[in-house]
Amino acid sequence: MASGVAGVEPALLGVSLGLLLSGIGVSSVSSALGAYPAARPGAGAFDQPPQTGATAGWAQALSFFATAAVMSPAVVLAVRGALGEPELLETAGLAGGLTGVGMLLLGILIGGAVFRRRGPELLALAQRV
Repeated sequence: MASGVAGVEPALLGVSLGLLLSGIGVSSVSSALGAYPAARPGAGAFDQPPQTGATAGWAQALSFFATAAVMSPAVVLAVRGALGEPELLETAGLAGGLTGVGMLLLGILIGGAVFRRRGPELLALAQRV
């Protein structure tokens, strides 16, 4: 084991999977709520359409912090397990995986509802030059 902690695999796998799935769930909601214009196809990598507010920065920052907040109990369990309470490692893996799956499903449901409600506004934003 490269980390020197025996039995850390369940926690690592569960928390990693939970972070991935929770991030996808949170982004499903935040992309419909805080949409911002992106570069047009064929534009340079650093070309961004002008916008009047800081929507892009806030949307990304809030998505990051929401994902971190949702996954913090599983991360805390994993850290405690790695630092001397090995019985918590499997619990951390299970908590991380279940939180991730739950947040993915919840994010798809809420994000879909927001998308349906804001559909015309999002279409107008996507067609902006």
